[in-house]
Amino acid sequence: MSEYEYDLLMELGNHQSNCVWEAGLHHQKGWNKPKGSASRKAKEEWIKSKYVWKGFLEYRAEDGREQDDREKKFSADLYEAARRG
Repeated sequence: MSEYEYDLLMELGNHQSNCVWEAGLHHQKGWNKPKGSASRKAKEEWIKSKYVWKGFLEYRAEDGREQDDREKKFSADLYEAARRG
């Protein structure tokens, strides 16, 4: 996660940020958000999958076919969400 993305997420707040970062979770079979009682390893895997690999984002065909295109679209959408408040 870039510093820019981090600043935007802090501005959006936890609930709105999770709506963005976890919007595509339903496409990922076998993944459930870990509860507070989950092991440290389960939480680390979740965090890495969510923020490093961006594995739970919701992508649409118009977002582009390449990962770089999708990430640019994601960053633009994140910025727009922060701008709207």
